[in-house]
Amino acid sequence: MILLTSTSDKIQVITSTAAAIAVHATYIDAPKPLVPGSSYPPDRKNTLISSATTTDVVLSPGASTARNVKFCSVKNTDGALASVVSIIHTDGTTAATLWGGTLQPGDAVQAGDDGKFLATSNVVRDLQIFTATGAVLG
Repeated sequence: MILLTSTSDKIQVITSTAAAIAVHATYIDAPKPLVPGSSYPPDRKNTLISSATTTDVVLSPGASTARNVKFCSVKNTDGALASVVSIIHTDGTTAATLWGGTLQPGDAVQAGDDGKFLATSNVVRDLQIFTATGAVLG
């Protein structure tokens, strides 16, 4: 969970190239302070990025509202270009990097409700499986 609790808090994605980057975020808004019986409307935002830039991907909540980001996915959908990507939480003054790394074409990083980031890749890995113990010959 990533909380946006002021009218200056937001989530941004910084990209280093013109690679096509697709971002999806889902979130729930809650009244601040919490009021028993209040509704918690869900919402989502899709963002396409295709330049080296800083992009707001989850906007600041309104006054008297806390925004709980439940899921965020950042995927490099480009066919050829890689991009160095940073996912940032800013309060309008201080920016904190939540995740940073290079996304090759087809790579993605996702953050779930537990706040953990998981990077996935389409790159085929060279994997060797050994079925017996012993010395390597050759």
